[in-house]
Amino acid sequence: MASTPHLILNAEDAAFFKEAVIDAKADAVATRPSHENIVAAKAYFREKLEEAAPAGATDARDKLLEWTDFVEKNAIVIVVDVADEADAFLIFETLNYRGIPLTVADLLKNYLFGLAGANLDAVQRSWASAVSTLESFDDPDLFVTFLRHYWISENGLVRERDLFRSLKARIKTADQVLTFAGKLEHAARNYAALLTPDHEAWTDLGFESRADVETLVRLRIEQNRPLLLAAMDRFDAGELKRLLTYIVSWSVRGVVVGGFGAGTTESAYAGAAQKVRDGAAANTAAVYYLLKEIVPSDSRFQSRFVDYRPPTNKIARYYLLALERYKLGDPEPEFVPNEDEEKVNLEHVFPRNAKPADWPAFKDLDAGEWSGRLGNLALLRKSKNAKIGNKPFTTKKPILAASEIVLTKMVGDQADWTPTEIEARQAELAALAVEVWPVEP
Repeated sequence: MASTPHLILNAEDAAFFKEAVIDAKADAVATRPSHENIVAAKAYFREKLEEAAPAGATDARDKLLEWTDFVEKNAIVIVVDVADEADAFLIFETLNYRGIPLTVADLLKNYLFGLAGANLDAVQRSWASAVSTLESFDDPDLFVTFLRHYWISENGLVRERDLFRSLKARIKTADQVLTFAGKLEHAARNYAALLTPDHEAWTDLGFESRADVETLVRLRIEQNRPLLLAAMDRFDAGELKRLLTYIVSWSVRGVVVGGFGAGTTESAYAGAAQKVRDGAAANTAAVYYLLKEIVPSDSRFQSRFVDYRPPTNKIARYYLLALERYKLGDPEPEFVPNEDEEKVNLEHVFPRNAKPADWPAFKDLDAGEWSGRLGNLALLRKSKNAKIGNKPFTTKKPILAASEIVLTKMVGDQADWTPTEIEARQAELAALAVEVWPVEP
């Protein structure tokens, strides 16, 4: 006898729920994280029911009937009427503070599906495709972030708390829902590309653009994504490649100076995104004109670079690799520093755990401050780095001097390594940085 489900799930999960739970098919294949949650929930309740009513127990049937009777007579369902869906956000969080909060995506999905009418199947497919495209990144907040960034690229800056109201105010008919769902599906693929350096979207742009995308991912900067979403739709391959290069430059400058994260930065990028989408900014030079007030100037960037301390080793490696490539001066050098962290390490010339007797010039100084400066860091083969560790400069000097990496060799060429040498080297790197990460197209 066929079972009839009393719980109807959403379009993404309904078919799997029927196969795995209602029909109990052993070959049901989970293709989404939500499917895996369904399987886990089924296993959990099976375990609990078997504990309460073990197979073969004389009272197993009575125990199960007790649970059925309890659910039928004692379970309480609360229905809350609200003025509109936006108010549901706050109410749901208040009532369900121990559970998963209702997101903008949940509200929007229900709103779109309710308006879709005869287009419901197509809208559900597009929505499911967009969600599935971003699920693989294993970030529960990513889809809402994507929704906001895409909406910004079309309509200008909006805060997350206002996103649903903004969407609802502009999408009011079944045809608008269908159009929006299709755009969302397309934009999700582009957004995934912004998080994936080896994505097929970058194939025609070449290695440099893939490296630029990898840099933006490494720097964890999000404000530029609405602009890039718009540019991916409006710019040709050559101009998109050019824009990526300069967004990396502007982002590096912002990170070093400390300007990212401010509302003015996000607002400027949002405005530029909308101009690109509308066709008012047709190239990288036009984008720079819109952003120049928030992009640090050469003098400001260089002055902050001279005492910069990278927050992570990965970011430090990126800076040194980029500076080394520029120092080589060949657009296609035969020798390129290895990006594999397992083969080329980051060497702290003045060690983080230095012995005072080995480094007398740093006596009474903040060791952490000087050790973490970019001017004190160098790229070095792992095998060599492991040998010199916390040794004094006299031990490190010949190994550094023998390195094939130009910027590392320059450290080994120094007679001594003191705060004076660190400051001088970082000043040289700062002067190079202005050229490596140019400001104006």
